[in-house]
Amino acid sequence: MNMKKYGLVFLCAGLLLLSGCQKAPVEDTPAPTPSQVAETAPATPSPAESSPGEGDASPLPSEGAIEFPPFLEEFRFTSAETTVPEGGVLEYIACRLTPEELAGLKSAAAVHTWWAATDIPAMGLEGMNTLYDDEGHSLIVADWDEEKCLIVAKGSGEDDSIFLYHAPIAVLEDFNRCFASLPLLPAFLNTFEMDQIETPNAHGEDYQDFDVYLLDSSKQSAFLTALAPDTWEVVWDSSEVSVMYSVTYAAVALTARDPAGNQLVLAPWNEEQCLVSCFFNDEMSVARYWAPASVLKDAQGFVEQLKPLGTIDQTAARYHDLFWADPGFDALLNLADRSGRLSDDQLMAYALIREAYDSYYDSEVGIPTAQIDRITRQYFGRVVGSYDTSMSKTLPSGNVTATGWDIGGACHLVLNGEPEEDEYGNLSADFLVYSLGEDAWIDGTMDRVLLDHMREYVLTGNTSEYPDPIRVSVTFRMDTDQRYGVPREYPVYDAVRIEGDRQYGVGP
Repeated sequence: MNMKKYGLVFLCAGLLLLSGCQKAPVEDTPAPTPSQVAETAPATPSPAESSPGEGDASPLPSEGAIEFPPFLEEFRFTSAETTVPEGGVLEYIACRLTPEELAGLKSAAAVHTWWAATDIPAMGLEGMNTLYDDEGHSLIVADWDEEKCLIVAKGSGEDDSIFLYHAPIAVLEDFNRCFASLPLLPAFLNTFEMDQIETPNAHGEDYQDFDVYLLDSSKQSAFLTALAPDTWEVVWDSSEVSVMYSVTYAAVALTARDPAGNQLVLAPWNEEQCLVSCFFNDEMSVARYWAPASVLKDAQGFVEQLKPLGTIDQTAARYHDLFWADPGFDALLNLADRSGRLSDDQLMAYALIREAYDSYYDSEVGIPTAQIDRITRQYFGRVVGSYDTSMSKTLPSGNVTATGWDIGGACHLVLNGEPEEDEYGNLSADFLVYSLGEDAWIDGTMDRVLLDHMREYVLTGNTSEYPDPIRVSVTFRMDTDQRYGVPREYPVYDAVRIEGDRQYGVGP
């Protein structure tokens, strides 16, 4: 998430001085919307509601009576940003403004209709459309109530004062209408490092496998030209788009990925349009666009000119990604033997790595044993017999810390045969396990593309550049929990067995 936005998500120091209210922490539950707290704000009449001197209302400033800061007077904003229309994590899509687009936004803002807003409570803002200039000044037009909107203007640098105004609700409506026509795009399209394309490979009625293509820099540029992002339009009304439609393999025509984990998915829609879904690397937020049907046609035509690296089985990819996503799995492999029994050494190493990955712990302070127990119960269904192992030790405080070791690996598992399921729902599967040998890292001799795409190489059978694999059998069952409000599937381990002669090791 771009941290600079927090200053706009929550009205900060200047707002607090006006209200005397305490701002809620960012990580707390979302603050109430402007309409929910409108009753706490003074009933400031808009210019359309009354004229100076009527009734008991204070006279409103006449046109031009407000002294605006220079960046508002000049109105030289150069970029526009908004939150993605869909998704649980705050992400931004943006564009640079042309002179024509800025003129439209300036007209919609109708600065001459604003009046000063006072006694505004500290609160969160929803659905922000934000303008920035090159010096970092910003402008938000936000919802307030049925008759007026709230304008938040913020300075930059040392002068980061916040200026608050109200305006007729029509200003918000016109402002949002202008935003809807802007070519707002994810930031990762500006650098465009999409170097992998996947297309479904039909088997019978279902798409079980997919063909993989890797792109060099020149092909990336040609691919971006085929995508023609300047023709995309934001899908502001996500209700007309079935989420499942765009992520089901039967609907996806093409998926592109970059090394950071961002994804771009193209799917057919009708004779005139295709649907473009941009999944951010957190995998929980997505921005969707309508594009001309010709974009999908041109992208598919581009792919037809490429030579595929090979075909990846969807089931094999699922299991590979399942264990690759588990930061503690390498420890289980490094300490595995032919018995397959998971020792206290393995459980403690796993728990320490998992805690370091999920949060943070100071090795001198250690981890409470209750937290160790929580982790081992979740991922192994039991607790250890002793917290003092070759991998861990108990501190005088009673907490547990690592004894000092380093786990090697970065293991890639390729499914070998079909998984078997027993009557209790436990799965047993054999894998070929590939890892980069130490020789591959000396003097940077390994091809960088090979390193970046080891997953794709081993899953398509292009393994000649890697050390011989070992065979490993893993017995586990699947469980789910919530991670940042999103369901997550993870394995609960029962056994990890080395089937061959080679074993991993643990180094000091």
